[in-house]
Amino acid sequence: MFCSLTTPFEKDTKDMPFGVYPRPQLKRDSFFCLNGKWTLDGEDITVPYPPNSRISGIKGYETFDKENFRYEKRFTLPENFNKGRLILHFGACDQICSVFVNGKCIGGHTGGYLPFSFDITECVRGSENVLNVDVKDTLDKTLPYGKQKKKRGGMWYTPVSGIWQSVWIESVPDSYIKNIKITPDLKGATVETVAMHARAVDHHRKPHTDIQQKSSDAHAHKSHR
Repeated sequence: MFCSLTTPFEKDTKDMPFGVYPRPQLKRDSFFCLNGKWTLDGEDITVPYPPNSRISGIKGYETFDKENFRYEKRFTLPENFNKGRLILHFGACDQICSVFVNGKCIGGHTGGYLPFSFDITECVRGSENVLNVDVKDTLDKTLPYGKQKKKRGGMWYTPVSGIWQSVWIESVPDSYIKNIKITPDLKGATVETVAMHARAVDHHRKPHTDIQQKSSDAHAHKSHR
């Protein structure tokens, strides 16, 4: 039998859960949160709560065991939001997913624990847009799955499927800093910045976040202090 656990903070997260900028580094003003009301196979769900949780709003969450399901989110970006490129971010999605914007597949991701992102500039319209995420979660033992098990008990927990971290869009210039790597040592620190240029991105390629993109226009700059 399940115990219903509640917190006093639930009432503050009903419409826009975790509506603050989710990344501690590279915080940008051009932040558009996609958390909140989505649909999952036609049923309302509150993202980023997984469908196996009570707070997601999914009926029958206690026995949710779908291995294949589809999310849908409709959104319209604010006027003058786009500064050059539009990047769609996912904090995490368990376990395998494919992402579509206005019917076009923009890429996929394998693994339920790491963040991933896509450049969606060429797919977004000025009017309403449709974002779909097709998820497959079979608790594949060849991938990290923690202590999830369909028959919970003992050390095993109830499975967590689908989107379980924030989803958001940000706008960046055509050339922007993608990542910063700080390496300390006994004499100081090395700061490495990775810059991306829009012309180096092949928008016809279906990107996969397990592969690091390399190009002559993606470069690193190192400085010591």
